[in-house]
Amino acid sequence: MNYPSGVRVYDAYNPEARNIYWKYLNKGVFSLGVDSWWMDSTEPDHLSQKTEDLDTKTYLGSFRKVRNAYPLMTVGGVYDHQRETTSDKRVFILTRSAFAGQQRYGANTWSGDVNSSWESLRNQVPAGLNFSLTGNPNFNSDIGGFFAGVYKRNGGAKNPMFQELYVRWLQYGTLHQ
Repeated sequence: MNYPSGVRVYDAYNPEARNIYWKYLNKGVFSLGVDSWWMDSTEPDHLSQKTEDLDTKTYLGSFRKVRNAYPLMTVGGVYDHQRETTSDKRVFILTRSAFAGQQRYGANTWSGDVNSSWESLRNQVPAGLNFSLTGNPNFNSDIGGFFAGVYKRNGGAKNPMFQELYVRWLQYGTLHQ
């Protein structure tokens, strides 16, 4: 898909596009022994998005109409193709985007790039509970937050206050899968 903003995103709704996507994943990664996937940005996202980008045509209609299901189609394509390639390896996909029913594709969703702060850690508890109430139990947290956040200026990962936050976040993270 070509967006008016100039970004090119593959049409995950198109079965042929999913075939091509898998062809390159298989050749460059899976066939080399990697059998789990970190599929960041399965929204898709781009920084210079324009309103007209939502009118871009996809295999199933305008992106505006089907965009929420993009992560489902993306991880579903990888799952289906990996299972067609071999049933000897389990499928595990880590993604920061989700749609109803996505857990059937071996997808675990993390909370995204949240800030490194006590408030963000506190917010992970209701976020995880609410996510799980949608029927998808596969939730995880961005443990420690993203790039040491507010602690970055003061030593980052070496800052004792960040280290305390990180330990507490790890303790919380042990309650996830």
